[in-house]
Amino acid sequence: MKILMIAPQPFFEPRGTPISAYQRLHGLSSLNYEVDLVTYHIGNDVEMQGLTIHRIPNIPFIKSIDIGPSWAKVLLDI
Repeated sequence: MKILMIAPQPFFEPRGTPISAYQRLHGLSSLNYEVDLVTYHIGNDVEMQGLTIHRIPNIPFIKSIDIGPSWAKVLLDI
């Protein structure tokens, strides 16, 4: 089965929500699902069976995302 997962966050970074997304992806991978993950342009790639990461286009003036609400996240979510 194929799954599309949308993660409006920097993936992967070692913090709360990205760790939660990683654990869900790991569980789906262990069940042999194929997952396409759409996420921000910021973050580290991870290797996982059945996972393909698709990143939004680079926005040059947004180089990092702080934890919590921010105007940068509003721009990235559009």
